[in-house]
Amino acid sequence: QSLSSEKEEEKQKFTSRISSLEEELSGAKEEVRALTKEAKEQASEMSHLQKTLAKLEKVQSSNENTIEDLKGLKEQAKKDLKEKEKAVEEARKEASSLQDEKKALE
Repeated sequence: QSLSSEKEEEKQKFTSRISSLEEELSGAKEEVRALTKEAKEQASEMSHLQKTLAKLEKVQSSNENTIEDLKGLKEQAKKDLKEKEKAVEEARKEASSLQDEKKALE
C-alpha cells in the first residue's frame, strides 16, 4: 500500500508538472501570437513609410528638376534682356543719327 501510495504521489507530481508546463506553453503561445501581430503591424507601417518616402523622394527630385529648369529660364531671360537692351541702344543711336541728319537737312 505504501508503494501504491508512493506511485500515486509520483503520478500526481508528474500530472501537476505536466499541467504547469501546459500552462507555460499556453502562455508562450499567446505571447508568440501577440508578438506576431505586433510584427505584422510594424511591417505594415514600415511598408507605408517606405511608400511615403519613395513619394517624397520623387517630389524632391521633381522639385530639383524644376529649380534647374527655372535657373535655365532665368539665364535665358538675362541673355534676352541684354540683347533687347543692345537693340534699344542701337535704335536710340539710329534715331539720334536720323535726328542729326534731319537737322542738317533743315
